[in-house]
Amino acid sequence: MANLYRQPEDSRNVLYKHFHTIVKQKQPKYFLAENVRGILSLGKGEVIKQIVHDFKDAGYRVKYHLFNTAEYGVPQTRKRVIIAGTRKDLNISADYLFPEPTHSKSDWISVGAALSQIKDPEEVDSFLNHVYSKYKVTNRNFTGHRKTDPDKPSPTILARGNGKGGVCAIQHPKNHRRMSVRESAIIQSFPLNFEFVGSMTSMYRQIGNAVPVKFAEYLGKELSRLEGMS
Repeated sequence: MANLYRQPEDSRNVLYKHFHTIVKQKQPKYFLAENVRGILSLGKGEVIKQIVHDFKDAGYRVKYHLFNTAEYGVPQTRKRVIIAGTRKDLNISADYLFPEPTHSKSDWISVGAALSQIKDPEEVDSFLNHVYSKYKVTNRNFTGHRKTDPDKPSPTILARGNGKGGVCAIQHPKNHRRMSVRESAIIQSFPLNFEFVGSMTSMYRQIGNAVPVKFAEYLGKELSRLEGMS
């Protein structure tokens, strides 16, 4: 719903309304929603204004913020907007507070460091889901085809297709192949024992569409704090 090149009237831009309907009907104390950073500029800012307006009308105080998950110990420069809502009738003294960064740019975790102990799938079979796409590495200046710098956090782990029915997995920091499902999950900060099921394409998509686990933990801790106040 937040592709920068969509028009505001594109039907995909109203997918949030399904979530809005559930929130309006169920009236949870709090809600969190995640989207790509393009949502902020879509329709020259009118789309995010409408989203905020709709959730306010549903009975919530609403705020949003753009995050870079590399600032929270995730080895990935994944930029995402988090929208937080607090039900207006709650007897608490504060709304949801967005977590402060835990890492400065000088101590971001690089993709090379994150995967330094993970051998190629052909060398080891002890990791769950350690299979990878054979989609050709082309090193073009295009999303999903650029070289991966091992000394920087990974580019955003993708869920988008490669045009041939698969997912365009990010290149391994050695740039000799694409990251495996397990390696992509590590970059999304999933624990090593978390098992994905389905086809390889489905597993890549599950990971690419996920909120990084370590970042989600910080978001969840604030919900726990608020719950303790209510």
